[in-house]
Amino acid sequence: MAPAAPQPDATGDVAGDAAPAGCTPAAATPHAVRTVVFGPDSTPNGFAALKTEWNALLQRSRFNTLFLTYEWQTTWWAYLGEGELWIVAMRRADTDELVGIAPLYRVVNDDGPWAGKPKLNIVGCIEVSDYLDIIVAQGWEGTVYAALRDWLCSDEAPAWEVLDLCNLPQDSLTYRDLPSVFTGSGCDVQVSQEDTAPQFALPLHYETYLQEQVDKKQRGEIRRKQRRAEREAMAHFYCRRTTWPPRSTTLWRCSAPAAPTRPSL
Repeated sequence: MAPAAPQPDATGDVAGDAAPAGCTPAAATPHAVRTVVFGPDSTPNGFAALKTEWNALLQRSRFNTLFLTYEWQTTWWAYLGEGELWIVAMRRADTDELVGIAPLYRVVNDDGPWAGKPKLNIVGCIEVSDYLDIIVAQGWEGTVYAALRDWLCSDEAPAWEVLDLCNLPQDSLTYRDLPSVFTGSGCDVQVSQEDTAPQFALPLHYETYLQEQVDKKQRGEIRRKQRRAEREAMAHFYCRRTTWPPRSTTLWRCSAPAAPTRPSL
């Protein structure tokens, strides 16, 4: 498999089919992590069990995004989720520290390219979540990918034929490195560019935007029109404060990064 080079504003999808009989874990793979699985009958479920550690792990990952926060994931699952929830966690064998979470759910689609096949999707896939990924502490990606592969290829995993990881950002290590981990175990892997996501970084303050991201001529024109609007009408900029549901406020706060800063099988 040779994935096409992604565009600068691309999101990817790794997809593939793997007959259970052809998927084999690496022989006697020594892992520096232990795998803990929360299936559909687990009490508490994976979300509840990992609640206090979820966002802390996300902040230690390479891709800290709103769509992978505990608040977004649980809300999406509560209102849009279907099928069986399978959350796979990886902990360091020596300290028990959480270093990986693969939030998955299992469905059998009635139509589409994989109709009738049991399929594992990443929670949040595909609608309304711009970016998704396996959550991994920086530096632990290879170990977590191998542990996930070995669990999926074991008798402990539910029956599946497709693992679909949608909406991966172009610089995700999952997008780049996970395919080779699975092809080495007999899985067929497909990698495709799923969508484009243009981005424009805005500074915190409006004046900073005008000074740093607008050319001199355009900046003068904007200010001239602002002065005219303020002179000829009661026009001004302001922030309106209102009361929002506590859950929404928590979700927005979690979208802020801690510091400045679709595979399927």
